Amino acid sequence: MRTFYTHFLLLLSLLLFVPLLTYAQCGASYCGTNLDQNADFEKTQNPQCAGNGQDNQLWVDSSPLPGWFGTSCKTCQGNGITPDNFNSGCGGNSTFTCDQSKGSVGFYTYTGSGDIREHVQAKLLAPLKAGKKYCVEMDVKNGGGAKPCDGLGVYFSNKIYDLDKDNGGNSFFAFTPQVEQPKGVKIDACTKFSQSFCAKGGETCIMIGNFRTDANTTIESGGFATMGYLVIDNVSIREVCEPNPLQLSLTASPAAIMCGNSSTLTLTATGGNGGYTYLWLNPS
Repeated sequence: MRTFYTHFLLLLSLLLFVPLLTYAQCGASYCGTNLDQNADFEKTQNPQCAGNGQDNQLWVDSSPLPGWFGTSCKTCQGNGITPDNFNSGCGGNSTFTCDQSKGSVGFYTYTGSGDIREHVQAKLLAPLKAGKKYCVEMDVKNGGGAKPCDGLGVYFSNKIYDLDKDNGGNSFFAFTPQVEQPKGVKIDACTKFSQSFCAKGGETCIMIGNFRTDANTTIESGGFATMGYLVIDNVSIREVCEPNPLQLSLTASPAAIMCGNSSTLTLTATGGNGGYTYLWLNPS
């Protein structure tokens, strides 16, 4: 009887638990709202157009986009490493969005000269939860005149970084992003960046940009200059809902039997994804 009970539970565990080892992919059910504020870049202090004399640049201490920042200090000497806020609200077609919205953000991902980079940062609406899976998505495209490249990643931390105070004036941040564009998959036309990861817990900020060195960045060559520039929009950071835990309950009636007698086993499965399969194993 004990041998049969062990084999029976082991087999049911294999049949019913294996499907739960795979987390839900991006595009599945989400728990809660988007943790990224002003994720579509529509909220701006003033509609900015590139080239009209207004400051459409994102600094670490000043930004036209509420909740979003660059990494360079506006009042510091030698600055100029600044992402750009594009918005067609001023009447011109000065945005590069993949949809019909007005706002977007662009930044250099490759210059071919000393790993110079631009990164955009934001504070999350709530800290990430330890052990929870999060889906990171955004619309992204190659900026006009730039070369398609694979330089895009998202790094989660607990602070907004100043390249002068925190990185010795270096615009390249040698961080390991939690999610990153696959190596060699160059971004050109509008595409959906969609990847997931499990949080350590307590992360309150994100940094978006290229964390690969020039040598490790794949970029299309040719033409007058080889430059990488990406435009992003509709950034989304959402917790992925896990399925209800699968639970098994096995009872025997009567619970104690003598040799030659029989007992009725009742198995009840709840939770999981449903569609249970039962297989009877007759132990030898």
